[in-house]
Amino acid sequence: MQELKKQGSIVSKVLVIFFVLSIFFAGALIAFIYSSQSILLSAKNDLLKAVMQQAREPARIFANSHSILKGLAADKSVINFLSSSGKPPSKETPTRAVVEEILSHFNIENYPAIYLMDPSGLTVAATDKEGAFFGKNYAIRDYFQKAIKGEPWTDMAVGITTKLPGYYFSEPVKNNFGQIIGVAAAKLDSMIIEQSVVTGLLNSFKGNIMIVDKDGVIICSQLHNRLFKTLALFSEQKKQDVIAKKKFIVSDFMTIHFDSVQESIDRYSHPVTIELTDPLDKKNKAIALTAIGNSPFYLMVEVDKTNLTLASKSGLEIFIMILFIISAILLTVLIVYKLFQNRL
Repeated sequence: MQELKKQGSIVSKVLVIFFVLSIFFAGALIAFIYSSQSILLSAKNDLLKAVMQQAREPARIFANSHSILKGLAADKSVINFLSSSGKPPSKETPTRAVVEEILSHFNIENYPAIYLMDPSGLTVAATDKEGAFFGKNYAIRDYFQKAIKGEPWTDMAVGITTKLPGYYFSEPVKNNFGQIIGVAAAKLDSMIIEQSVVTGLLNSFKGNIMIVDKDGVIICSQLHNRLFKTLALFSEQKKQDVIAKKKFIVSDFMTIHFDSVQESIDRYSHPVTIELTDPLDKKNKAIALTAIGNSPFYLMVEVDKTNLTLASKSGLEIFIMILFIISAILLTVLIVYKLFQNRL
């Protein structure tokens, strides 16, 4: 009888141990799943905050460029010069040399060129050292077509004249009657914008930083094989429309098949994070996307999800989760030890 009681006691203890272990493993599994989801969500939020903060600098440069051109467009000598374009010169009309000297005074951001265009798109004054802009017609460019209709514009293109990429800014120039008599424009070296987005917080995420335009063309990328590729496949009509603008040095736009990112741009209303599987390397990616100010450009960062949690500030959560699991294991071992100690 006593032997049966002893066996029953052992069975009870084993059942208790099994019950305790089951509770522990179930709790650990729930904690792991919850913590993993929480950590990923927090990491995505950290990434999005970093992207939004990093977008402020190029947005500042864009806004400052337009502010400079607004001041230039309001200059009386510039207005008089463009008002007399195509007319016989008079004593009151400033010469091209005088106007170009005025343009140079506005060049406080080291623009390769600040220039004025008449209503036909013809450049009638420019500050570039080589003098290559003067006499060229840029009526084909979006920044001219927008500004001549009264809409300030920001654009990115490979220069028709210089063959070098740059960001272009334009403002309409109006006479005293409010009539648009020309366009003031400036070109900024693309490296200035690229440097403004590849430094700072985003480097800690070890991802690919990109700038894309509203059409989905990648105009800046740390991975150079992505440059001038598209987020989604162009329709034939869209492809021909982009080619006709002569903005880029390619005529056949290859795609990286990030269709969901392009969809987010098409319906953009606020910064977002997107999860997708890269069709090329088959890795799961997290994409953070935000508009750059009021420009037609978007800053985006592509990060492997496996690297995302490691780079995030959520490392504290990982530490707490590990500490919890270790504590649970120690507690379970202690309970098992006490049970078998009582048996002995």
